Amino acid sequence: MNFYDALVWSRILGLAIFFGLFAAFVLWSYRPGGRRYYDDAAQVPFRDGTNDIGAEK
Repeated sequence: MNFYDALVWSRILGLAIFFGLFAAFVLWSYRPGGRRYYDDAAQVPFRDGTNDIGAEK
């Protein structure tokens, strides 16, 4: 195996690793158990701001 072959295989391996990570992140985001967490996070801007940093007292 020469340098060019190692370069080609390292690019293929890197692409496969990062595609696998991307697919894992997407699947993790759309898992059924995460819906409650994401619904709660979506409501953060609409909550009462009495405990927010910088809120007027």
